[in-house]
Amino acid sequence: GKRVHEYERIVEEEVMREIANWPEGSEFETLAPMMRITLNVILRAVFGAQGPALDELREVMPPAVELGSRLSLLPPAVRRDLGPWSPGGKIVRYRRRIDSVVESLIAAARADSAFQERSDVLTLLLAARYENGEPISDRHIADELVTLMAAGHETTSLSLAWAVERLRRHPDL
Repeated sequence: GKRVHEYERIVEEEVMREIANWPEGSEFETLAPMMRITLNVILRAVFGAQGPALDELREVMPPAVELGSRLSLLPPAVRRDLGPWSPGGKIVRYRRRIDSVVESLIAAARADSAFQERSDVLTLLLAARYENGEPISDRHIADELVTLMAAGHETTSLSLAWAVERLRRHPDL
């Protein structure tokens, strides 16, 4: 419950930061702003990212998720890494950049003297143990966090943009 309350604060901060730049008195597309809000919330709440790490993930995650979504629909031969200009090669490079940042976030979280007070999902996973007492591997944690980000970012953004469109079209609701 305490951690969810902290996430509410993050959501509010990101919404207020985004809406400060919205035009007043004119219509505008809402998908891009919703994508920025959800991405920033997820990066902060899930990864505990801030500073240069947050900036790097903000830059690399959207094109990586978009390319990964497209590649998942294509045959395996197209997804192979055939060099720097191939779609498979691009997704491999995106994942390396993401992994590098996530590895640094894992190391920073472990070294944080306030580890016990942190509320991000990364810290929860670092503190978690399997039934046999073994910790979850860093690779598994990184995969889980990237999956949470990729799955949650686009779907939440689309749902929010659609809700705004519906409310705008039907203000009586």
